[in-house]
Amino acid sequence: KLTDYSKFDNLTQDSDDDNDVTITEPTQEAAAPPPSKPLGGAIVRDEASGRFRFQFRGHTVYEFEQSLDDVTIYVLPPPYITKGNQIRCVISANHFKLGLVGHGTGPEQQWFLNEATFGTVDVDESTWTLEDHDQNNQKVIVVVLTKANRGTIWEAALKGNPGVVSAATMDAVSIEQVKKDLLLERFGEENPGFD
Repeated sequence: KLTDYSKFDNLTQDSDDDNDVTITEPTQEAAAPPPSKPLGGAIVRDEASGRFRFQFRGHTVYEFEQSLDDVTIYVLPPPYITKGNQIRCVISANHFKLGLVGHGTGPEQQWFLNEATFGTVDVDESTWTLEDHDQNNQKVIVVVLTKANRGTIWEAALKGNPGVVSAATMDAVSIEQVKKDLLLERFGEENPGFD
């Protein structure tokens, strides 16, 4: 299942549907029955890029970074994804879903990510794009979740799938580094030109 972080594995291009992404407020949905024991994921910092990676079973599911204003999530879609209208993205105040058009509809929609956000999102200011990632025509989905409470620290971008994947957060050292980075960003805003 996609909600088990398959990394879009085993998906094929089987739809030319031009449905676009929707951004909506949260709704009640039927939850899938949980497996017997939640599996663990981990958040690690990539020292080269400064981004954090959510890893599950040794694979990077997504990367994220944050500023005072937003949390940006980066997801690599399957190689055949070349247009934004192939992506299905739903951003709500406290929930985020990401999947592909043509892989189910309504309650049958298969989602790659279907999780609560770590903090509250300003839906009207949030957005996503499909951008070039490398020279091999690989794309990357870039989701910008604008924080409803500016300056708050999100210890993770998403909370995981209850019953499927236990929540993972940054370690204490990483949290302190993010606090320091956001403090420096705020200081820079309040004191322009000060080095």
